[in-house]
Amino acid sequence: MVHFYLKNHGLNSVSIHFNADNCTGQNKNNTVIQYLLWRVMTGLNASISISFLLVGHTKFSPDWCFGLLKQKFRKAEVDSLDDFIQVVEQSSAVNKTQPVGSGNGELIVETLDWCSYFATLFKKIKGIKGFQHFVVNATSPGVVAARQSVDGPVTQFNLLKEDAQIMEDELPNILPPKGMSTERKWYLYEKIRPFCRYECKDVTCPLPDAPRLTGSSRQSTPGVDDPPDLAMEIEVPHSPRQSLEPPATQRKCGNCGQFGHNRRTCP
Repeated sequence: MVHFYLKNHGLNSVSIHFNADNCTGQNKNNTVIQYLLWRVMTGLNASISISFLLVGHTKFSPDWCFGLLKQKFRKAEVDSLDDFIQVVEQSSAVNKTQPVGSGNGELIVETLDWCSYFATLFKKIKGIKGFQHFVVNATSPGVVAARQSVDGPVTQFNLLKEDAQIMEDELPNILPPKGMSTERKWYLYEKIRPFCRYECKDVTCPLPDAPRLTGSSRQSTPGVDDPPDLAMEIEVPHSPRQSLEPPATQRKCGNCGQFGHNRRTCP
């Protein structure tokens, strides 16, 4: 996603500075640092720096943007991907959507196999979690300057492998999305479809094109073992607030219309 963003919204930037939290699965890992190094070595940028916020101090501007989205999402009726896109766009002027794919299965943002690609070009930084600031520069190909603190000493790592050749017009292989499993498709069709608006049923929860596996791994044929249209025939009272009416003994909130609390304790 970072590559897609910089490619389409980078505005020919020469130098870039990133701020990120310490999530090792998404941000603070060797693949991210290797990607930044690859960008300056292919001439896409002259210099890139990235700073990771200290543990316990990782709340910054993206978090309040997610907070605005959560406020809008709580009161919205979302039955499809298009519904959620609309919720994001309406939550705030600063929130913009970039769908990875469309509701009809069209791939918009390609996922590239950066990990396998960089494994042939770069070495890894040992003890990467102990550093908070990283800088890569086109004037020092293959070298990453790291600091444990903003005013601490610089430790340099030469990550470029011997005989590694980096081609400017070469990209990793595309990783095709795996899609949902047959079990998940049947779950959506049987459990979620009754609660979707009519126009969204065949978009979000269509009838799966593969037979369902039972607990004994026996394949059931739609129309023989199980009625395929059972979920479509179920009529469930639908409301953006509450799909099923709770017992009359529960208190109804005069603010949001939900049950179990009053106006003063409304979340």
